[in-house]
Amino acid sequence: MNDLDANLAPTRFALHSLAEHVLSAAYHQATGHIGLRPSRGGFSTPRFPSEHGERTVAVDILSIVVSDDRGEQRELIRTVGDAAALAGIEPGGPAEVYQLVTPLRPDEPLALDAAASEVIGAWFAMGQAELGALRAELADHDPSEIQLWPEHLDLAFSAGEANWGVSPGDGSSEEPYLYVGPWAPLEPDGGYWNAPFGAQRTASQLTRPDDVRAFFEEGRRRLGL
Repeated sequence: MNDLDANLAPTRFALHSLAEHVLSAAYHQATGHIGLRPSRGGFSTPRFPSEHGERTVAVDILSIVVSDDRGEQRELIRTVGDAAALAGIEPGGPAEVYQLVTPLRPDEPLALDAAASEVIGAWFAMGQAELGALRAELADHDPSEIQLWPEHLDLAFSAGEANWGVSPGDGSSEEPYLYVGPWAPLEPDGGYWNAPFGAQRTASQLTRPDDVRAFFEEGRRRLGL
């Protein structure tokens, strides 16, 4: 295992904690919504109202960035508590909306690695582009908005009674992966449908430039979309 592989899991956990207890928390307190968006170097809230005008809170590799009418405020990420203070909130995810995945430890140093954070940010950027193209192709199947969900730290949308997404990794895979999850579960067949929730392909299985598009297109074909 190289240093990057070793650092992906703790970095993902740190980013997940920030997504739940800072970014989604700030956005939910202001709007009642929790969905985030990919952004430069990581992910961000959509714009939301604050005492200093429209605000966004973002993670950019190793920094927490708050932008509003005062301009941009940027600090290196040390703890959830410090990041929440810059965002102007008390840390703590929206537990009334869903069962939080990461524990709230506001004073515990976060183990963020720059290279691993860049990999995860690039994965989300790729996912936004590919899912955006797929969503346009599924326009006749009532597609939802593409959002980065804090409970799973995955980027996804639904269309045609299936979920289409990209994940930076989780308990089912240490690697980033793509997935197609039909709402009506299918029996794994050892081929395309290779996961309990549907189909999954890890980053190391994507060896050609068009493998991402081909994976989602195969899902469309098998679901008759």
